[in-house]
Amino acid sequence: MSNECIFISDVGTSIILDTQSDISTALIYRMYYEDPNGDTGYFICILEGTEQIKYSTTGVDLNIAGDWVIQAYVEYAGGNKFYGCKIILSVKSNIITT
Repeated sequence: MSNECIFISDVGTSIILDTQSDISTALIYRMYYEDPNGDTGYFICILEGTEQIKYSTTGVDLNIAGDWVIQAYVEYAGGNKFYGCKIILSVKSNIITT
């Protein structure tokens, strides 16, 4: 995860999670999340290098200010599934909205 500030409704901000393992042969790459209200879901990711997954935000993804819990998830053809460590992604509010 990069060290930049992330704001509600950011578009094109890259969220990158390092799994510290070669996941290049996995078939499914996701970032599971729990938002500050406790709602859960996932973002569909792409492989970045051989050990990282990446998601680029759209204007509707990060719609609540506060701490989001994010967790990497990968799945292989044989059904093996692996989860990464949870991280906190702090989403800030904007002064104005457009």
